[in-house]
Amino acid sequence: MDADAYARFVDIARDLVVAAGKRPVMWQEGARSTTASGDLVQHWLAFGPALDALLASGDLASMEVPADLGMPAGMLPALAEMFVIGQADVTRAVEAGAQVILSPASHLYLDKPYAEPPTDPAQAVMQKKLGLRVYPRATVAETFDWDPGAALGGNDAAVAGVEACLWCETLPTGADVEFMLLPRLAGVAERAWSPAPVSTWDEYRERIAAHARMWTAHGWTWFTSSLVDWES
Repeated sequence: MDADAYARFVDIARDLVVAAGKRPVMWQEGARSTTASGDLVQHWLAFGPALDALLASGDLASMEVPADLGMPAGMLPALAEMFVIGQADVTRAVEAGAQVILSPASHLYLDKPYAEPPTDPAQAVMQKKLGLRVYPRATVAETFDWDPGAALGGNDAAVAGVEACLWCETLPTGADVEFMLLPRLAGVAERAWSPAPVSTWDEYRERIAAHARMWTAHGWTWFTSSLVDWES
């Protein structure tokens, strides 16, 4: 679908939603159509400085994609083009009066594999098999290291909220879901709800350590990150 056809399609869908008395919510690509005050646009196209720069450059020769993903050879250039265009989506939406749901893949896609080893060696097998390997691995500390207030250049009025996402292609059981959510979901809540100045990782990791007792008491499966001195 070319850009004009896509914009027309989204316009039709948006008009149907508005006519039904509902509030349109769309991925940030929807901002390439007609957006207006009251619309919600979900920001997700962000993967971290290194990968963002690589995708924007269009030079994907050094990008490693697991062979078993079955991604067609021509798909990477198409993705790079989409990511370049996507850099202007959020600005366009805000200028049109829409609000933004923050869910950057760089920090709030919780199906990203863990980078650091667990303190429980028995979890190594789960860590290896869970999460989409097309994403760069990230530590719990790296996932925590973001500031929602800075996402739109301090334009807090344009932020509708924060949303963490968990895609389940590699997660067939409830325990798998718990493993990917905890402890990272607590860090998402900390960042989304805490007033400025936001807490530091060193201070936060001391507080999150005590949550291990509650998670274990509930029988939840959680990742025993080696970056935290968990309380037993």
